[in-house]
Amino acid sequence: MDFPDMYAAVKRIQKALDEFERIAVYGDYDADGVTSTALLYSYLEMQGADVVYYVPNRHTEGYGLSYEAIDKLSMMGVKLIITVDNGISAVEEAKYINELEMELVITDHHLPSDTLPQAVAVVDPHREDCNLEFKDYAGVGVAYKLICALEGEENGVTDSFVDLVTIGTVADVMPLIKENRELVRRGVQLIADSDRTGIQALIEVAGLSERRMTSTTVAFGICPRINAAGRMGSADRAIRLLLSEDYKEATALAQEINDENITRQQTEQEILNQAVAQIKNNPNWLYQNVLVVAGEGWHDGVVGIVASRLVEKY
Repeated sequence: MDFPDMYAAVKRIQKALDEFERIAVYGDYDADGVTSTALLYSYLEMQGADVVYYVPNRHTEGYGLSYEAIDKLSMMGVKLIITVDNGISAVEEAKYINELEMELVITDHHLPSDTLPQAVAVVDPHREDCNLEFKDYAGVGVAYKLICALEGEENGVTDSFVDLVTIGTVADVMPLIKENRELVRRGVQLIADSDRTGIQALIEVAGLSERRMTSTTVAFGICPRINAAGRMGSADRAIRLLLSEDYKEATALAQEINDENITRQQTEQEILNQAVAQIKNNPNWLYQNVLVVAGEGWHDGVVGIVASRLVEKY
């Protein structure tokens, strides 16, 4: 059993590789999207592809495919767009891609609606016609299964990416059971042995210990820092970090991301304090079914985390 459309995805990507068509990997700004983008971009580059990547800015573009981004990619001469960790809901955007005479391969792990986008392939474990026994992949897990299909099997090439699979899977809080559990077990070991310059730099800057690396260390030490890049600014810095082979560049990027994470923590605490103060000043709110708090200038990159903490508290 395999993902529906996986064969079609492999066939179209192989055509792009053979004919040296320009490919765009279209990702997302959270840690799952960042690792998915870095994984597929890096793999395609290893195959000699003419490949670029694009990740929208959380603050100015929002999530997923957009007409503006599609226009940019068209002007760059892109012939094939491959989404990672997004795309399953991009019905209208997929039509626009076809109008511009580009083609689309979607890889995603989010739940589809009743209508699938018009694409060469839609690879998503939650399609109704997917008969896989295990479906709880992160976006990076689906991207990993794609490169396994391109390789024909899991091998030394695909094994070199399980560190990225681990970070994205843990960051997206996917259940660590069955295949995820095995991937994360192998990935934690690879992170500890870290041949990836960017991860090594981040571990050092963050003051983490490779010898005591666990999935918990990944969850609380690595993932928040990767996420901070997209939350507080541009996720591109996190992708460049994961792709970097230059230790000096990687260390500078890791330091920048680490500083952003400190700012994120401070900003989050300030907003949380303001939200809690509003609730304390209005005790009758606690008898309502829904709590609504708001503040001028609250950073849109962290309000979701604050909301989660309020749910835990109240």
